[in-house]
Amino acid sequence: PLQAEQWRQIVSHPVIGHRVLRDLDGGAADLAELVLGHHERLDGFGYPRGLQGEQFAVATQTLAVAEWLTGLMDQGPAANIHASIATKLIPGEFGEPALELLRAAARASGTPPRLTETPGTLADALPQVLHVAEVLTRWRMVRGSFDVRLALASPELRALVALCRHRLQQLQASFTSAGLDAGAPEQLVDELADESPTLQLELLSLIREFHWRIGEMEREVLLRTHQMSPDDQTLVHSMIAALKGSLPVAA
Repeated sequence: PLQAEQWRQIVSHPVIGHRVLRDLDGGAADLAELVLGHHERLDGFGYPRGLQGEQFAVATQTLAVAEWLTGLMDQGPAANIHASIATKLIPGEFGEPALELLRAAARASGTPPRLTETPGTLADALPQVLHVAEVLTRWRMVRGSFDVRLALASPELRALVALCRHRLQQLQASFTSAGLDAGAPEQLVDELADESPTLQLELLSLIREFHWRIGEMEREVLLRTHQMSPDDQTLVHSMIAALKGSLPVAA
């Protein structure tokens, strides 16, 4: 996986694109603004500015949705299923007009791909399930102790942690609804081996999305705290370490 510094260089591309386009003739200033916002999200969890609500214009959302779908298409032929699952897993990233575009694309996509056309199997995804389950379990164990330490943190860090707490609650609710935290994910995977390929494909997409979201949250937190105080950064690193299991849960 990419380290925070490597990821920081990658996510700077909206800012670089904006700088290149903003001074060109022919309405490039409007285009530059769209490019700057194409990785933003309605709930404030995007980058580079962390826009929220009305700050995230519908035109920019449309470009953001297109970019996001392109990324899913690069991962395999089940992009429409993955997109549908992702918007249910983490609601609030895009507004209703953008979501309607997603629904229309899904309706027009026709027959879903066969499971054999997608990379990996449910058994291959089992380690991802176990990893997500461990992170969510550790979060439930450490959140109380870190609330005390967060009382002394900066307002910026407290706001960021509030975003993360909300996202973790969304992930926990969806993880439970999917039956993945029933205590025996291995058994669930075995039981689903005889289910319909479509159901297996949906679960596989869900598992991959869970795993991606956990990693995305870590990257986003590290990026946003890069310029915060040393005390805030120390607290963030200890929280991440506790969630990943490299610190005792009572840290």
